[in-house]
Formats: sequence, C-alpha cells, structure tokens
Amino acid sequence: MIQGIPCYVWYLSDKQERQVIFQKLEEALSLIKKYAPVRFAQLKKHNKQILVAGDPTFLGMNIYQLRLIEIYFKHAISEQTNAELLASVIVHETTHARLADLGFEYSEENKYRIETLCHRSELVFGLLLPNGQQIIDEAHSWLNGTIQYSYSAEGRQDTLIRAVEELETPKWFNNLFRKHIQRKINAQKSKQAPQDGYFTQRVSTKFILVSIFILAAFILFNWYFEK
Repeated sequence: MIQGIPCYVWYLSDKQERQVIFQKLEEALSLIKKYAPVRFAQLKKHNKQILVAGDPTFLGMNIYQLRLIEIYFKHAISEQTNAELLASVIVHETTHARLADLGFEYSEENKYRIETLCHRSELVFGLLLPNGQQIIDEAHSWLNGTIQYSYSAEGRQDTLIRAVEELETPKWFNNLFRKHIQRKINAQKSKQAPQDGYFTQRVSTKFILVSIFILAAFILFNWYFEK
C-alpha cells in the first residue's frame, strides 16, 4: 500500500528491482499528491490499484473493468524514468479512467480526442512540477502530431514489432510477426475500412501471448541447464 493505493509488481524481477520500483512509485504518488491534489483525488476515486507488469506493448494502460492502472515493468525500472515521468503515466491513465466514468467510450472515432485530453492532462501536470520540463516537452511532442501516427495502424505495427523484439524472441519469429502485421495492414487498406481496434486486439493478443510463451520456455530451458 503506497499513499493509500495498493501497488503490485508482477514480473520476472528480483527483490532489489521490486524495491526500486516501489520507491519510484512512492515518489511518483507523493508528487501527484503534493502538486496536483485534484488529480490525486481522481486517482483514488477512479482507480483502485496499480500494477507494474511485463506487457511491452504500452508504457501504461487503464484496465477499466478492474479499476487498474498497469505500467510496463521495463519503463518503471529504467534509469531514464524518474519519479516525474512515472507520475505522468499515472496521471495520463487516471484521465482515461475519469473519462470512461463520464461515459466517453474509447472507440475508433473518439480515441484521438481522448488521447489528446490525456496528454493535455500530462502537460498541465508538468507545468505544476518544479522539475516538469521533460514532461512538458514530451506532451507537446505528442500533441503536435505524434498522436495521429502512434494510434494509426502503421504506428501500432511499429509498437508491436518493437514489443516482440524486446521480448528477445528468435529472429525467425520476429520476421514472421512483421510479415503477418504487414499483411493485416495491406488487407485493411485494400478494403478501405478503418479497423485499427480490430487489428490491435487480434494481433497483439495472439502474437504477444505466443511470444511470451516462447520467452518463458527459453528462460525455463536456461534455468534447467544452469542448475
């Protein structure tokens, strides 16, 4: 429990790494509570828990049904991610939860508007912090064009490919994955029907799970023969 919010780390991490992450979460939540008390109140109202896990397809995600904010483990543990940056992810995902509670559905036609509002909430948060310039700069970058690309089919393609490669899966699997995604995008373009949501859900669910399974098999194999 950190600042009254249940926080968990679920990943192949050791005790020292978990301590680092919990310390960062403590600092991040303290920053929100001190400099953006309204955002902190929204966090406690619209979310019940924070989970740091191993899904590499995003830095942060709001799982509305569980009232859960999920943060990518490697982003949280990275030396490049300070407490301010971690706090900005929490603020972003809290805004998602708040908008969902207000009845804004995350549909294809609404997603750019919703993501814009979430990145603006990061910008405002950065302006409130004594050391928020990096958050301000990144928010401006997103608002000035990155959103349109990152949430398009091509942007999701790049994200998913990087995510699979980050899992250290075999090169042949990465090539197969890349070709499959490209076929999906080409099929969508030929039909002239925007299906980003369908593309993301089907591809990420199927192939990310397979890649995680392969990675887990490699880890168990190495562990068995190193005993």
